[in-house]
Order: sequence, then C-alpha cells, then structure tokens
Amino acid sequence: MKKLIGIAAFVLLFSIPAHGQTMKSSPVGSSASTNVNSGGGGGYSGSLSGSTGGRLPIYPAAHLGMKAVNGGDPSYAPSTFLTFEQAVAVGKAVNARPKSVAEVAAENNSAPKARAKFAFEQDRHGNVIPAPQR
Repeated sequence: MKKLIGIAAFVLLFSIPAHGQTMKSSPVGSSASTNVNSGGGGGYSGSLSGSTGGRLPIYPAAHLGMKAVNGGDPSYAPSTFLTFEQAVAVGKAVNARPKSVAEVAAENNSAPKARAKFAFEQDRHGNVIPAPQR
C-alpha cells in the first residue's frame, strides 16, 4: 500500500508543470502595432509594450580592454616565407643532435659561478656583522 501511495505521489509531482519559462501571449483582437519587442533578446513579440514579465534585463554591451605586450626576442617575426639560407639554418637547428646529460653537466661545471655581493659573519657575542668581500 505504501508503494502505491509513493508511486501516486511521484506521478502527481511530475505531472505538475514547472512554469520555469512562461510566455505571455497578446490578448485576442490586438493589432500588430501594439506588440512591441522592447529588449535585446529578440525572439518573440507577444507582450504588450508596458509589460516586462518573462524578459531578461537589458545590459550594455561589454567593452574588453586590451593591452600591448612587448618583450621577448626582437628578431622574431612570424612569417611563412624564408630565404633559402634561413631555411637551411632552421633545418640544421631542428635536426641538430641534442646534448647528452654529461655534456650539459660539463658545461654547467665550467660556467662561471655567481658570487654573493654581501657576506655576513657572527662575532663572539652572537651579533651579525658584515664581512669584507674576499
């Protein structure tokens, strides 16, 4: 019996219309001149000029600001045409053998290391003092 009541409740619940999007039609006998579509939505012209029911509010168009970005490689210019010499150089760069891990490590070890501009030492009382650059 409880299942039957539950099924009947579901049928009753889902048979009621949701009324989420209602469209008001113009009254019978109205002329075409009284039907006005006063909105940016376009789509139906079934409401009278004074009613705003069922319409979205009108907002101004969005204006997106743009900023110029500069920097990077100044020699870069996108192009679909290259001279023969440039095309050969690009092809050689693309087909070049990548460096091994050992070669990259050797280059890293031989590169000059950056030195700190400041050095600090601690005196016998625990105070920090700037040390002369060595």
